[in-house]
This record gives sequence, C-alpha cells and structure tokens, in this order.
Amino acid sequence: MSAPERGPGPFAILLGSSWILLCVALTGFMVSAYANWLGAKGLFIAVGLLPFAALAYPFLSVYQSGAFPWLWTVGLILAVYLGILILGER
Repeated sequence: MSAPERGPGPFAILLGSSWILLCVALTGFMVSAYANWLGAKGLFIAVGLLPFAALAYPFLSVYQSGAFPWLWTVGLILAVYLGILILGER
C-alpha cells in the first residue's frame, strides 16, 4: 500500500496560478487608472488604500470616463469565485 500523495495536484496549481495572475492584472489596471486620473498622489492612494480603492474604482471610472468597467468587474467576480473554489478544494 503506497502513501497518499502530498501537496496540491496539477489542477490546484493551475487554479492558484491563474487566480494570482488575475488578481495582479486587476490591481495593475486599477492602480494605473488612479495614477492616470490623479497623478502620483493617486498611485499612492490606490496602493495604500487598496481595499477601499477597489470598491471605489467602478464609480470613479464611470465619473471620469462615462463608461462602466465591465471587463474589470467580470474579472473581479471571477477572481472571487476562483478564490472560493481554491479554498474549497481539499
């Protein structure tokens, strides 16, 4: 009888890697938009207050450009559900 495998499987590694890449891309788009709108001060605000900046980003985007950031919102929802899936996998 062999010992059970230890560590994550290939599917879990793929999910984890894609979740990290998605979160980094979302944060990068959001921080670059804040830097574009408010300059260096906006960059520091977005990085320093990241949870609050993420909640305010769609509203500021509509206010600044008149368009809702659909792709960013879909990516955020996907990242949340992917995180739930990763944490639920045993």
